[in-house]
Amino acid sequence: MVRNLVVLVNFLVALFINILFQTPVQMEIGVPSVVSAGETFEVTVTLNKGDLSNFSRYLQQMPYGLTASPSISSNSDFSFKDQKVRLIWLKLPEEETFTFSYKIHVDQRLKGEFNLEGLFSYIENNERKSVSKQSFSINILPSPDISPDQIVDISDFENAVIQKIVPKQGDVLCYRQEPQISETNDGLIINLIVNKGQQERFAKIEEKIPAGYDAMAIDSKEAIFSSKDDLVKFLWMNLPGEEFFSVTYKLIPHNGVVNRDIKIKGTFFYIEDNDKTVSIDILQEEFELTEKTTQEIKKVFDLLTNQYTAAILPDDKSTTDTVSTKDIGEEKSPSLLGQQTTETKTIATTKPKTITKKRTTGRYDVLTSERGVYYRVQIAAGHKPVNIRSYFKKFNLEKNVKKESHEGWYKYSVGSFKLYREARDYRNYIWRTTLIDDAFVSAYNEGKRITVQEALMIANQKWYK
Repeated sequence: MVRNLVVLVNFLVALFINILFQTPVQMEIGVPSVVSAGETFEVTVTLNKGDLSNFSRYLQQMPYGLTASPSISSNSDFSFKDQKVRLIWLKLPEEETFTFSYKIHVDQRLKGEFNLEGLFSYIENNERKSVSKQSFSINILPSPDISPDQIVDISDFENAVIQKIVPKQGDVLCYRQEPQISETNDGLIINLIVNKGQQERFAKIEEKIPAGYDAMAIDSKEAIFSSKDDLVKFLWMNLPGEEFFSVTYKLIPHNGVVNRDIKIKGTFFYIEDNDKTVSIDILQEEFELTEKTTQEIKKVFDLLTNQYTAAILPDDKSTTDTVSTKDIGEEKSPSLLGQQTTETKTIATTKPKTITKKRTTGRYDVLTSERGVYYRVQIAAGHKPVNIRSYFKKFNLEKNVKKESHEGWYKYSVGSFKLYREARDYRNYIWRTTLIDDAFVSAYNEGKRITVQEALMIANQKWYK
């Protein structure tokens, strides 16, 4: 009896000591105090988990204008959606203290201050618990490459740049069915369904697919289909006649291993009657698409969620790029509605009419956006900026050189032309009269870089004389 009492007392004392000295879960968030607009910084989180080992989650809400990507995940599943960073562990690392990190890109139009608060949630003794930590204030230095009237405070970015729309009947929507394994088990079938609303003109679907896959069109619905650099595109000069339609493509893995758990990010672009370009995120949902008739597709839409975010590209507000840097190279062999043509490097024998003999002496400046579709001639690019006036003086160029920041590059171009052939002729003139032999035509729509092929389709121009 006495022995049993001693054992019970020892057990209670041990339990009390264990509770008293148990290491609580602790978290520290490391961020820089100052960041620059248009650049990327890293968030480092150090976690002392104690004896925790099972399911846990880290959550951080991001202000609009910031986007996140993984860096060191420490065995977690990283995701960034709806401005939320999530890291989920089915099983935590064995180390009592470990570190994970992720990168945050700052939109080049931003300025102002913000805080980041991290929330770590876990299960202990069948009870859900959490620990939160707020970072110090982070100050965004405005980009010197952006005009002051285009810079937005981070607290106003959502209202100034992004409009949240609840779709009504007739609104443009695009959904992606969760990838399905093909009947031959050699790839994934990707179905996209579109409600074009009242839109009839130029439209484009872009899907960023994972590396290690080839893409092939199954049903393009009369679109021009292309797949290059992990970017799948459907291009329409005019949208199909049906209000509801679907397109399908197939992803074939290089290693032969078919895995449904892949991430695809897609965007649907279209042109409104006022020639404004609108882009909407393609939402992925689980749905059945056994029939491809207009009636069946409409039924699918009725069952899907009815909320989405459309990012309007406002006049003189947006400098966000959506196409690959390599897309500009397509200028050398543009095609229109499937007609493949190749342009040779023919040097103009006469000086184009758009060129004046007197050298322009206006100031060099950062490239600003213009309305509609237009073309420029790119003459150089580099990862580090140069002094425009001194660097390009030796080439004796007749037009002002303008600088833009695009996908990690500083790109330098001259001229502004409404017709492709005018830009091409001026490019030929640069080839003939300067030491620059690799200049090429670049295309824009409302200040956004697009491919020359897309510009020709939007403006309904011909690429030849």
